[in-house]
Amino acid sequence: MSGVLVAERDGAVIGCLSVHAVPYLERAGRWARIESLVIGESARGVGAAAALVRAAEQRARRWGCLVMEVASARTGHDARAFYQRMGFYRRLPPVRAIPQRARGRACIRR
Repeated sequence: MSGVLVAERDGAVIGCLSVHAVPYLERAGRWARIESLVIGESARGVGAAAALVRAAEQRARRWGCLVMEVASARTGHDARAFYQRMGFYRRLPPVRAIPQRARGRACIRR
């Protein structure tokens, strides 16, 4: 399972995130992975990235995912710091448990 989530502001796309669910082979359930998160420079710092991550968690929860990891090994310090603020912890790759309750909203175009 895969999906692309899009954040909009005033009708313009300001960011997107791709999320994928992968079944565990050794046990029941799935794990989710954020493969890419891109926010336009002019839209950084307004909460779009956090909203997209929360929306990805909601999607992953519906897919039955137990944890979420992020592909940030190829990204810079700012991205790693962002994911740590979002509750991901440093591991290769960084992961975090998907909260049972959703918080916040994202403007998502489907």
